[in-house]
Amino acid sequence: KKEEQPTRGGGPLVKKKKQSDSPTPIKTLRFENPEKKYKIEYPSTWKKKEGDKLDLVLVAYAEENDTTDPLATMNIMSEKNRNDLTLEKFYDESIANLKVALKDVQIVKAESVVHDRLPMKWVLYTHETQGIKMEQFQFFFATKEMLYTITFTTAANSFHTFRHDIHGIANSFDIITDTNN
Repeated sequence: KKEEQPTRGGGPLVKKKKQSDSPTPIKTLRFENPEKKYKIEYPSTWKKKEGDKLDLVLVAYAEENDTTDPLATMNIMSEKNRNDLTLEKFYDESIANLKVALKDVQIVKAESVVHDRLPMKWVLYTHETQGIKMEQFQFFFATKEMLYTITFTTAANSFHTFRHDIHGIANSFDIITDTNN
């Protein structure tokens, strides 16, 4: 069963959609998926949408009440780790798949880090879709039970506008364990 609830303080700081020098605190919401064993927080300015085969889809629009002009999207895809993949193997397979699926993929930067005691890899890359240069930021997590991919997508020229949102959402990702609810 999936739950969504407001969180109390401590959420990510979000830049206003019109460029400003200082982040503005925004109320955050929490999405929990006990079946897939994770939880994540996101700014209330991002709207939840249904996504086929995706656990969660969030969309940021140009204006708060707009539902037609998305500027950025985020989605989470998770699956059982049936082949006992390591994080390295999961990442390598994912990168190979995206290079086949997308046109003109250019890796901008990639890094391995430890996120709250959980190893993860991330990659920032660009590609072209319908003549528009897109920028995507993907985070990969692997446990013995599950594989997780968090993907953020924007037009390349607006990526900087959502940097705080992206880092705040990604940094809030947490694995639910029996002692960590």
